[in-house]
This record gives sequence, structure tokens and C-alpha cells, in this order.
Amino acid sequence: MAPVTGTDDGTAGYGVEGTSPSSVGVWGQVGSSAKDGKLPLHPPPPPPSGVLGYGYLVGAAYGYGVYGESAGHDGVYGTGVNGVHGSSGVAAGSGTAPANGAGVWGESAAGSGVWGTSTGYDGVHGVSSSAQHAGVSGTNTSGGVGVYGSSTGNAGEFDGNVTVSGNLTGNFATFKGTVASQAGQIAANFNVGGNVTVSGSILVDGDVVLQNPGQDCAEDFDVSERELAAGTVVVMSEDGSVRSCDSEYATTVVGVISGAGGLRPGITLGRRPSATPRLPVALMGTVYCKVDAAQSPISVGDLLTTSKTPGHAMRASDPGRAFGSVIGKALRGLAEGQSIIPVLVALQ
Repeated sequence: MAPVTGTDDGTAGYGVEGTSPSSVGVWGQVGSSAKDGKLPLHPPPPPPSGVLGYGYLVGAAYGYGVYGESAGHDGVYGTGVNGVHGSSGVAAGSGTAPANGAGVWGESAAGSGVWGTSTGYDGVHGVSSSAQHAGVSGTNTSGGVGVYGSSTGNAGEFDGNVTVSGNLTGNFATFKGTVASQAGQIAANFNVGGNVTVSGSILVDGDVVLQNPGQDCAEDFDVSERELAAGTVVVMSEDGSVRSCDSEYATTVVGVISGAGGLRPGITLGRRPSATPRLPVALMGTVYCKVDAAQSPISVGDLLTTSKTPGHAMRASDPGRAFGSVIGKALRGLAEGQSIIPVLVALQ
């Protein structure tokens, strides 16, 4: 027989109601006496609470401090600074709770085990001071998602570090942090709003698509001149650095300084720290190039070579001299004078 029972007759009353100006409105306790080695029936007075419940281990069983069950609504409902607050972590062997017990535990056959919503802060917030455990941890044993989060304002924005031991599934608008994946996969869309550093190999089953404005493959070279503008045709010097071309049909031609006309390298090779200035030189792809039509007008499709105008290309009108000195193919014509035009770089 329960010490206190209450029944509501259906007129919007309360089965059990308790009020207190400074202590506990309703007190509930299950457990054992001190002689069993457990905590006494009346612990020190708690802070003021609407409902307070204590559950102590009884032999091999356990009791709930507060237990709520509902067929169609909330089993336990609370409002305040914390709607529901739970704490755990009493030292093992104290007879109250295991050291790895949960502060809040939720279980559901079809709905959410734990559900959190907030209009001004975190829907679910977790903090851990353990070096081995997570602030928020989720496990799914049936192939679903361990932790799922969505937002209508910052769609899937993530700020922090992630260690993946399983599969990471989600659509992230931005990702700020690092991902350490030892035995997992990242599925669905994964947009990174920063740099990605990979210490191993990158294996791709699909296509690698480089979006505009990256349209050429370049390699960084040491430069022997203080300033080399983008679009300049460069040749190799004896010391391995590059400089502006200054002669016709130079077989030492390397390429064109990338970055002119709003284009930039899609892929850059040889990027490393250096005590000397280094610039990307387009080796293939589309790049804007300085040209001089003084020797001969340039038409679309003409092969281009180095000219005696420093840093400029010209039409390769002498096939006998062109081999080994061709920079690429003109994608736009120039009737006279000097200008900068798009060129498909293809050294030959």
C-alpha cells in the first residue's frame, strides 16, 4: 500500500498536489535503511524543488528517483532554468549509483529517446570533463544515425573536432574543425568551409570537379625578377628560376604566369615555403596570356610561341622553328598591337 495515493476525477485537477514556500512540494523516496549499507532514508535537505525523488539500490535491484510514464503525452515534464535536470557520477561502491550512470537517460520504442528544443539556446547541450568520453554521445545498433542534428537557420553547421569510428552521415553547410577518421566513412554531402589537410592518400571513386575560376594546372617556380605580372610568358634560367621571355622561338619556354583575367590555378604543384619568391606558372589549361601581334596578326586557333617583346607571345608562323617552343593555342584573335588574350596552354 502506497503511503500517498491520488486520483483525479477528470475535472482538470491533480492526482497529487504539493506546495512549499522554501523546501519540497512533493517528496518521494524508494530504497533501504542504513543497516543495509545504503544511504539513510532521509538525506540532507535538498534545494527547493517542485518534485523530489530519491532511488537507492536495493540488493541487486534499483529504484527510480522520479519515474513517469504516459501513453500519449510526456512521461515527465518540467519547466524552469532546466526543464529536466539530471546528475550522476557518485563514486562506485557508495551504494547509490554506478560511477558511469547517466545523468539523463531516455529510451523509446518508436520516438526519440531524448528530445530537446530551445528558442534561445541549445536544443541538447552536453559537457564532459573526461578525456575518454564525449560531451554528447550517440549509438545506433540498427544501422541508423548515432547523433542527428538539423537547423533551419544554420543548416547543419558544425564547429568543433570530430573523431569518426563509424560512419558520419549528414549535410553540413559549413564545417569548422578537424575530422579524425580511423575506421569510418563520411556519407552524404560534406561541405568544408576551410582548408583540408590530408596526411595520407586521397582515393576517389567519382570525378574530381574543379569549379571556376580555377581553369589551369600550374606549378610554383622560383622567379629571378622582382616583379612578374600574371599573364607573362616565362622561360627557364640557368639557375632553375624563371624569367620573362625576350627572344623568338625560345625552346626554354616554361609557361605563363597564372592568375590574369580573373582566372586562377585549379591545381598548384610544388607549393612549399621558400626564401625566394615563387609564382605559379600555368603548364596546361586555360590562362590569360600577354601577346604581341606586331610580327603577324593572331587568329583563333593559331599556335603561339615566345617573342622578343619581353614576356609576350606571338604567332608561330615558322613551322621549322616552332617545334619545342610552342606555348599553346590562341582562343581569341588579335589583329594588331599588344593585348592579353585567353590561351589554351599545351607545351610542345
